[in-house]
Amino acid sequence: MVLAVKEVDWDKEWLKCHLSFTYFIVTYGRIRDADLGIIPFTPYPHLINSAKAIQKHLLVIALKSRQIGWTWLMAHLALWTALFHQGAKVIIFSKSEEAANETLACSRFTIWENLPAPLRTPLGRDQSSLVTFPSLDSQMRALSTTKTSGIGFGDASLLIVDEFD
Repeated sequence: MVLAVKEVDWDKEWLKCHLSFTYFIVTYGRIRDADLGIIPFTPYPHLINSAKAIQKHLLVIALKSRQIGWTWLMAHLALWTALFHQGAKVIIFSKSEEAANETLACSRFTIWENLPAPLRTPLGRDQSSLVTFPSLDSQMRALSTTKTSGIGFGDASLLIVDEFD
């Protein structure tokens, strides 16, 4: 018996992802598990609610505990913004450059590399603190939080500020 393989209309799939951050993470999200390697991202209900709130509201501040999947949600948000919004400028701030770069690496190595080829917009610059998508004029940048971080980078489409205390 031969099973029929359903053809995917990638233009429609791109539009679904563009219109819904939640659809993108549920359908194409990936995380890196210490024991299992790269696995599908199955967000907890609180992360689904957060994803919907993030897409709906201009400003979202979350008081959160550790180990609830928030950093993975933010890594997906950074990539979703850069891939599905022309001219997006995403800046990821964290307490150290290493922590910010790690979130960017999650977006790049775990999520982007595991997208289906038709959704994987080609990379331009691919550095530890900067990833660009030239065909979209979009970028994701990682910075540590200092008094002068982000000065000179112009307006950002998305700021992710981790451990902002």
